[in-house]
Amino acid sequence: VTVDVPVIDDAIDEPSEDLTVSGTVTSGNTSNTDPSGTVTITDNDNTPTVSISDITVAEDVGNATVTVSIDVASSVDTVIDIVTTDGSASEPGDYTEVITTVTIPAGSTSVTVDVPVIDDAIDEPSEDLTVSGTVTSGNTSNTDPSGTVTITDN
Repeated sequence: VTVDVPVIDDAIDEPSEDLTVSGTVTSGNTSNTDPSGTVTITDNDNTPTVSISDITVAEDVGNATVTVSIDVASSVDTVIDIVTTDGSASEPGDYTEVITTVTIPAGSTSVTVDVPVIDDAIDEPSEDLTVSGTVTSGNTSNTDPSGTVTITDN
């Protein structure tokens, strides 16, 4: 006898899942009256890729809000350590250093990080800094995303 078990396809990356199908023999001649079997559901969704947005902001913006995201929702939290580093923009004259940890909750796809931008009276060309991440927990296809914040003079 074949038993069909409906499976629901979702868009969340997750590990394989198991379920047990059990039966009870109510008539006939058999040596086992309680047969069972295991069904394993394997995931068909891509492993999430982490990215940190590239953005351009004016020097008087206050905060440059950078998006840290995964392209596919995950069944587990994704934890990323974030740090800013100088490019042509330098800390503390152009921005305030950020060292933090962010968590993209299971089922979600993004969080934001604010990088404080310093407004000065110096006439200067556009400057940039890097926002780097290190994935410390979660299931991702990459572990070291980065993005660039470009600060334009006002």
